[in-house]
Amino acid sequence: MKRVVLLPAIGDLLTIHKALGFAGVTSHHFCSFYTLHKSDIENLDSGAWKLRKGTEVIAVVEQWCQVLTKKKQEFIFKKHGVCWSSLHQLLYHDLVQYTVLGIMHNWLEGVLQHYAQLK
Repeated sequence: MKRVVLLPAIGDLLTIHKALGFAGVTSHHFCSFYTLHKSDIENLDSGAWKLRKGTEVIAVVEQWCQVLTKKKQEFIFKKHGVCWSSLHQLLYHDLVQYTVLGIMHNWLEGVLQHYAQLK
């Protein structure tokens, strides 16, 4: 017998970042889908963007969990833009691939207009 679980994370950018352990949209790592930095915010060549991988995110989260001090956790968070979230315990769930930006908040209510004002 096989079981299938679909668990997409759907929400606006602020909620997705907080719930999934990604840095906020105003931080150096403003994107949860790509490894873009704030200095890349004007780069519109999507072919040059490096896609985040769920396995890499989990590896960073495991490293974050293993360090013994808050200072080291903060260093890892600043370097990679990821920290632990309870959703990381779902090993079958790829937090990058199964994340969907909710159309209601991001486009209809204008949340994305603030995203462009980060620079």
